Formats: sequence, C-alpha cells, structure tokens
Amino acid sequence: KVDVKSLSRDQIRMRILDACMYQRGKEADESTDIATGCHCYSRKVVAAMTEADFEAYKVTRRFEGALRTAAEAAYESCVK
Repeated sequence: KVDVKSLSRDQIRMRILDACMYQRGKEADESTDIATGCHCYSRKVVAAMTEADFEAYKVTRRFEGALRTAAEAAYESCVK
C-alpha cells in the first residue's frame, strides 16, 4: 500500500489524473478524448494547491474550501 503522505506534488497530480481518467472512462463513449481534458484538469488542480492544501489533500484525499472551487473550475474548463 502506498503511503500517500510521502508523495510529491507530481505523484499527487498523477493520482488526480488517474482518478479523472477512471471516472471519465466510465462516463464517456469510445470517441471521446478524455486524456487531454484529464491532463489539463490535474495540472490546474495541483497548480492551485497551496502548501496547506497539498498537505491536507495527502491526509483527507479531498479537495476542501478554495481548492474545491478551483478544482470545479478546472474541471469545467478542461473536461466538460
């Protein structure tokens, strides 16, 4: 099992990317390019993370407060 608390920002970005790809893969049809949108989304979410957001995410694995708002905006601009 992976110790999430020891992950780097890039490793967290990859986990967010994987979660996006998994979720979008269940919803999208075969002709939809989900990779491009999910890459954009994961980059924007991690870029929006303050150090406090980053540390909190490693504990809760959730987007809280302002980071949730930033994640929703990133999703709308990149994936939808």
